[in-house]
Amino acid sequence: MKKISIIIILLSFLSINAQQVLVQGTFIRNYQTFQMQSVYAENSVALYKIRYKTNDIYGNLDTATGALVIPTNLPNCDSFPLINYNHGTVFEKHQVPSNSYELTAGQLFGSHQYVVTMPDYLGMGESRGIHPYQHADSEASATIDMMRAAREFCTQQNIQLNGQVFLTGYSQGGHAAMATHKYIQDSSLYNEFNIVSSIPMSGAYDMSITTANFIFNNTYDNPGYIVYLINSMQMVYGNLYDSIPQYYKAPYDNMVQEWLDGTRTLTSINNSFPDSIHKYLEDSIQTGFQTNPSHKLRIAIGKSDVYSWAPTRDIKMFYCEADDQVPYQNSIIALDTMTALGSTTVAAQSCGASLDHGGCVTPAFINGYAHVDAIARTCDPVGINENFLDKKITLFPNPVHNGIASYISDVAINKIEVYNTDSKLVWAKNMNGLTSFSINVESILTGVYFVKFTDTKGNTTTKKLNIQNN
Repeated sequence: MKKISIIIILLSFLSINAQQVLVQGTFIRNYQTFQMQSVYAENSVALYKIRYKTNDIYGNLDTATGALVIPTNLPNCDSFPLINYNHGTVFEKHQVPSNSYELTAGQLFGSHQYVVTMPDYLGMGESRGIHPYQHADSEASATIDMMRAAREFCTQQNIQLNGQVFLTGYSQGGHAAMATHKYIQDSSLYNEFNIVSSIPMSGAYDMSITTANFIFNNTYDNPGYIVYLINSMQMVYGNLYDSIPQYYKAPYDNMVQEWLDGTRTLTSINNSFPDSIHKYLEDSIQTGFQTNPSHKLRIAIGKSDVYSWAPTRDIKMFYCEADDQVPYQNSIIALDTMTALGSTTVAAQSCGASLDHGGCVTPAFINGYAHVDAIARTCDPVGINENFLDKKITLFPNPVHNGIASYISDVAINKIEVYNTDSKLVWAKNMNGLTSFSINVESILTGVYFVKFTDTKGNTTTKKLNIQNN
């Protein structure tokens, strides 16, 4: 009977491949370069919310959501590579890319001529139920169907993809990116998804040993992750316990489900638990997990291991040795195991021996972006509006100390707008084709501002201006 159920679920998942996946694409907003969180943004982008069909962990059809970032104002670009970014762990159901959370990666890649997909995951965003945390198969299926939906939407909007596909993500997103790549290879989907490279960052690839032994000890500072993971494995497999008190001591046994309802932050959940795992997890569970390799929880977690396979396409992992949430040995073990299994396409690189999980984010993204951009086929930037105009205008002095900022331009300027860091317009003037002008900024408060120039042909560029009025 169990085999029949598994076959039905598999057939249910496969059937979605032949159907339309996209439900709806909704425009959210445009971002100009000065409005984006990423300091590396070069061109403007448009943000969309994508609703799409995918199967839940039981094989039932669900409507999931995700964010789609599409480059704009690139008249010389006839096609774009696709990159998928998987976000890190969140506990609040609404704090997802489709609601404009964790958009930096999408803005970074989108502004550099990539179409970017960012799935919310099952149980997050508008998807029903509770998120199956760190469950490799559902991370992969939600990601794959998000990319399919984005592909359909791009076709509807006459946006051409060039066939190159990249996968990346940080923390849980690193695990999800690796899970997605593994699923695509195992399912022989390279013809549909031409993976050029995957860039998993600071992910827990060896869930059952390296990660589990790290978090299931008496000194781990984030008990919320432990509860989230146990609840996920019980939700997916249903065989860990018959009742919650078999795993948790009172009074926490009566609170676990309430804490994971999708409305609480990691901080609030962590603060609701004692500082020792022995105070909230039953001793028999703690002891059994540590001493029995065949413990049900360890077996369940092991089904989401994504390190023991031999990739045939490029993978570059990034990590930091002082990571306090995801042990960096995940990357080393994944590299060693994949290499031992015959893969010649895998590498791993440290981004800082002294950096913790939060500190590793920026260098990992910088290195990850550089790796992708070195091998991606993006369009010829010559003639792109913002890059073209940027080289034609000089804004000086910068910083401004005397209340006067001036510009000299090789092209006729139609309009100048000055915005603060909250994207509020603080000054504007029609230039009517002037190629030079002095701007009086004495009335503008000291701070960093963004000066947007528009020429008489509609081309735009934005320059940062540091105003230091006394």
